[in-house]
Amino acid sequence: AKLKAHERISELEASLAAERQRLAVANDALIKRTLDHNQAEEALAATLRAREDDAAKLERLDQQREAEAARAQALLGGHSEAVKAQEKAAAELREKVYALQ
Repeated sequence: AKLKAHERISELEASLAAERQRLAVANDALIKRTLDHNQAEEALAATLRAREDDAAKLERLDQQREAEAARAQALLGGHSEAVKAQEKAAAELREKVYALQ
């Protein structure tokens, strides 16, 4: 009976050792998957940050373009007014010259 008990204990210890080994392998695989998942999340977060940065840059460029267009329009408007004033002055001078003749 003692021999049978020792055999049974040995079998249980061997089974326990095999189960511990299986759990260790499964745990290592789980750790690797978790690390891979974390790396993928970090890469995704970096991609999202880059896209947000690009969107912010595009927004700034769009605002710059609008501001430059408004400045150009103002300059053109001012230039147009100056040309009209010069044309009016030239017309007045022509009238004075004709009046003198």
